[in-house]
Amino acid sequence: MLGPLRAHADVLLPDLREVMRQHATHYGGHGPLTGAFLKVLKAWGPDALPALPEVVALLDDATGSLSIVEVLVAMGPGAASAEPALRAWEALDRPWYHWNAAWAAAQMGGDRTAALRLIGDAVLTEEGPYYGPVHLLTEFGPAAGPYADRVRHIMENTDGFRRIEAALALWSGTGEPEPSISVLAGFVLPIADGGEGYGLFGGALRALARIGTLTPATRAALRTVRGFDGRLAQERNYEAFLQDEELRAAIDYLLALP
Repeated sequence: MLGPLRAHADVLLPDLREVMRQHATHYGGHGPLTGAFLKVLKAWGPDALPALPEVVALLDDATGSLSIVEVLVAMGPGAASAEPALRAWEALDRPWYHWNAAWAAAQMGGDRTAALRLIGDAVLTEEGPYYGPVHLLTEFGPAAGPYADRVRHIMENTDGFRRIEAALALWSGTGEPEPSISVLAGFVLPIADGGEGYGLFGGALRALARIGTLTPATRAALRTVRGFDGRLAQERNYEAFLQDEELRAAIDYLLALP
């Protein structure tokens, strides 16, 4: 419930930080609410930067959580001081943490070339159905172009969110909207026909917003979906209101593209 209250982060953050410290002390690091705290901080992005000490303190726990990495990146350049602690994280003996930590460090001003090589090699060698951290290639843009053939293979041989991630990474590496936007259309058109895969639908909309281009069929489908009376949500609690608002805002943004 705190996630959408980013505009009030300056008021809420002191108490949230205190609760995080007490929680960490009681459980000796990660506790049952740690994931919820990190979810809120990620949603608040740079406005959560004062909580950087509490987040870095979680790196002392070898239990590990990829949410820590995501929060540090969401905090932006101001979190760059956490890079040494991130690289020394005990959880890095597991490959997936190592990939994500390298990616995060690169976003925080670290060695982008070494991070891209590490992540790219994993994408080339990891087998399906996961196929390695293809989603992490997106932020490297054209520098990830040499991995485009492998990313295209992944896009063509997966489904769900992995397919969406690969489509976005392929566009980022090549600069070419196709075939990515046609692949993403496959997650939009079924909703216009009465489907309810709103999680994948939202992921596709976010990817299309990054790319900034729609197929004519996608544009027509979004017009249809925008006219629906019901809420665009798979949730049945208060989160349905938030999901509906998010999806409708994304649709309006996309339909406003030339």
